[in-house]
Amino acid sequence: TNEEEAAAPIALYALQKQYHIKHEEMIDFGHDMDKYISLLVHRCEYYRRRAHCVLDEQYAAENGVDNVRDSTLMKEAQAVFEDTARFMEHQMLNQWALLFYTFYTDFLSRFCGEIRRARDVWETFIKHRGKEWNVWLAFIEWEGSFGEMDAVAPSSRKRRGNIGGDDGDDDDDDDEDTDTT
Repeated sequence: TNEEEAAAPIALYALQKQYHIKHEEMIDFGHDMDKYISLLVHRCEYYRRRAHCVLDEQYAAENGVDNVRDSTLMKEAQAVFEDTARFMEHQMLNQWALLFYTFYTDFLSRFCGEIRRARDVWETFIKHRGKEWNVWLAFIEWEGSFGEMDAVAPSSRKRRGNIGGDDGDDDDDDDEDTDTT
């Protein structure tokens, strides 16, 4: 879109400053925002996989990690995700955004225990991309894994309407299979 194209030079400049990329390297790499975002997303995936190692009991025992969430590797991973999240706030429509937000909310939930924050991230993302079925599928998958498992209150058939062939009347004509002849 035109907004993305207008924001691309600003975002590229921000990346250039943040990662100390020389102008010559930027020209060689090209001005394609997707390539930079792809690198950021894959960098987050690397830190997410590394976080899995920290959770491994054997790794923790061998490296003297007492509190997994306070370990240096976890703090480093969290910093990388948060830096990328700040950048991705301006790239919600990018093709890599869904993959990043899937990784980010998984990281927040699984490794940081921040379910509420992860849900807030999803809600923000859905405000921008809520008309896409794959966004909803990813959110539903996350909710199934990390969502709150509160009991669902029973609902009456009358409020639900004509579900399952029930016409709403109270006489049970449909249940009779006997022949009256």
